[in-house]
Amino acid sequence: MGPCGAVRRLDGPLAYPCNHPQAEAGVRPIVLVVAGFDPSGGAGVLRDCAAIEQAGAQAVAAITSVTFQDGGRFDGYVALPADVVMGQVESATRLKPPAAVKVGMLGSRENVDVIADFLARTGLQAVVDPLFKASAGAPLIDDVGYGCLKERLLPLATVLTPNVPEAERLLGRAITSVAAMGEAAVELCRLGPGWVVVKGGHMGGAMAVDCLADRHGNRVEVARPRLAGKVHGSGCIFSSTLAARLASGLLVEDAVRLAQEAVASAIRWAGLA
Repeated sequence: MGPCGAVRRLDGPLAYPCNHPQAEAGVRPIVLVVAGFDPSGGAGVLRDCAAIEQAGAQAVAAITSVTFQDGGRFDGYVALPADVVMGQVESATRLKPPAAVKVGMLGSRENVDVIADFLARTGLQAVVDPLFKASAGAPLIDDVGYGCLKERLLPLATVLTPNVPEAERLLGRAITSVAAMGEAAVELCRLGPGWVVVKGGHMGGAMAVDCLADRHGNRVEVARPRLAGKVHGSGCIFSSTLAARLASGLLVEDAVRLAQEAVASAIRWAGLA
């Protein structure tokens, strides 16, 4: 990523192929999704699996929670028991060992604990999306569960993918600029993840900027022109595409750029609907 502590900005066209070598060889890497179920299909496991397949990998999944939402309104959720979640994980991976894991909504402290144990035991690379509330504003996990997520899951994350509100919650302070996003990414790396990408979709400006940092304090700003509009489940698209690209062997920086492009494509398609 360059000299330690350096900040670079990437805003040109993609300079590498979108098809990974394993896909070209006819082998699709497997990504395990551990997340909630959104009956509207806009977010959660359904959106995750679609994004992973779009990125050229194969998705298997374990549902942690069932939500009641339609994309605009959120009426609540029920977290599944931890043994039910782990039963799904074991069944999904028994014959199809994953190359990466995408962790989204967990819904309870018990589910955080069993997934943390699974990641620690297997050593799989993991993309962790630290969700604490739905797009409509309703909580997706209680404070005790989120504290456990911060303590147990963050150190096991290959890449942590908070948006600005999630980064603010994890750090306990406001983030008001792109520079502050980069500083937040570096600070979050100190909590254990290998890399942190703070997503800038909630910030203003002509460019949409995501700030990537690693444990050594290196930072990269991944930028592209901001598109009008938004799409439900954009965080799921980003983190799942990133997990699929990591599973295929891409470097984190390249995987982040392709994840950003996948979100942009979804926004463009939503505008045509």
